[in-house]
Amino acid sequence: MSREIEQLVSDEEDYEYEEDDNEGDDVKDVDRFPLPPVALDEDTFGMTVCSLVRDSYFISKHGLTANRCTRLAATLFLVSLTIIIQVFLLQKVKQFVCARSVHDIRVDYDEFEKHMYTKEHCTLTVNGKHRGIDGFFPSPMSAAVARLNEMPFDDVDKICRIPLSQPYFFGMVLLIWTLTCISELRKCFHMELVIVMLPTVDSMSKSMRAGDDDASDVDAVIEGMTVGMKVGLTVLTFIPRLCVTLYLLWVGCRWLLATNAFADLILNAVALEFILLIKDTVYASLMPTRSGHDLEVTAIVPYPSHMTSDWWNFANTLSLLVIACIWVYCYMVHWQQVLPNYNWDVHDVCEKFIQERYSV
Repeated sequence: MSREIEQLVSDEEDYEYEEDDNEGDDVKDVDRFPLPPVALDEDTFGMTVCSLVRDSYFISKHGLTANRCTRLAATLFLVSLTIIIQVFLLQKVKQFVCARSVHDIRVDYDEFEKHMYTKEHCTLTVNGKHRGIDGFFPSPMSAAVARLNEMPFDDVDKICRIPLSQPYFFGMVLLIWTLTCISELRKCFHMELVIVMLPTVDSMSKSMRAGDDDASDVDAVIEGMTVGMKVGLTVLTFIPRLCVTLYLLWVGCRWLLATNAFADLILNAVALEFILLIKDTVYASLMPTRSGHDLEVTAIVPYPSHMTSDWWNFANTLSLLVIACIWVYCYMVHWQQVLPNYNWDVHDVCEKFIQERYSV
């Protein structure tokens, strides 16, 4: 029994000694560390990068085969299908959805301006719609409210639901939509930067190497590309993705500003995102399983190859929020053409109506 007690005391002393030894070990903040190879996006654009590089690598090594041709053809077809669907839907959304909403809200605001200012005190916009001349709006506000109430209830309801009548609420919705598009643009530019900054090789046979980490599933790392491959991937993945996202940002802002219902503002903002997700839908639904496996086991050398602890690396993404806020403000105040020369004269006169209409 005494030996057992002595052993327990000895073990406890050893444990305390080890604990004391570790007290001086602090976590170190590494100023610069290398970044491991990163996975490609699991969508049709990421699959295009994977397929073109892998197949070109093996073709340059072992020659052209029917299997390689088939996979290249399938990948090129699916990425082309993605782009065609996105462009087609954008065109039809603008033609059948956005255009009608813009027409209706212009008519509603035109009736409001004519009624509140009278035709004699209005000018015409480039679209032939009336805009009240500054200084002729009914005053005091009680007189303006009385004149508004002379309009039919349905017309008042429509005019008081103009998104610009609630600029802070609409601005927040527009900001969320802008950040959604910025997220897509950020992925787009990041992948293009990685591709462009890869070392340029004279043959695709030098474009890949075996994976470094045995514990990882990655069996190939893209570490270089020929000039032709970089140009081809830029044309196939970067330019269409960039153009579609920018155009969708503009169409989305236009449609949201023409949405004459507060509840539909949220629904429309969510609905617009499905065009950006087509690349994921096509990949998940139509991409061959073997191609998906190759994508999972292929990585690419990141750029930059090392990450530092500079202040810019902690705050650079916040600049995107500043850009988004500037875009929202400039679009609402200066650039929007849904209601050109908007007089910002709906909010105050509709305030009482909104309180009564939306009271619970």
